[in-house]
Amino acid sequence: MTDSIPVAGTAARRTALVWMLYTGGLGLTLNVAPNALLPLFGLPPAQEVWVRVVGMFLLFIAWQNFAAWRSGNAELLRLSYQIRLTVPLFFGAYVALGLAPAILLMFAAVDVAAALWTRAALAREGLA
Repeated sequence: MTDSIPVAGTAARRTALVWMLYTGGLGLTLNVAPNALLPLFGLPPAQEVWVRVVGMFLLFIAWQNFAAWRSGNAELLRLSYQIRLTVPLFFGAYVALGLAPAILLMFAAVDVAAALWTRAALAREGLA
């Protein structure tokens, strides 16, 4: 006997699709043309490889969200929103310690808003 994984409906899956497009677009931009994006947010131009490494991880996150969207796997969707809700803790610490500019908190707000959207969609289906 196997345990079945709950499958989310259209609304929850749509959140994964939107998040995949956001993280995929951001990841692709950070890999291909980071210096076209960074100055728009008051960030210095990339001089080292690290911004592209971040872009690579964003592409991995996009890939995972593609899988969640395609499969409707409620466990993946739950994990996604739970992880995204921790982003402000990390970004807030980076800003408080003077390691990053305050504009980084804007990206944390996007993460939280999207995470809450996913959670709400799952909750409407009794899967949160």
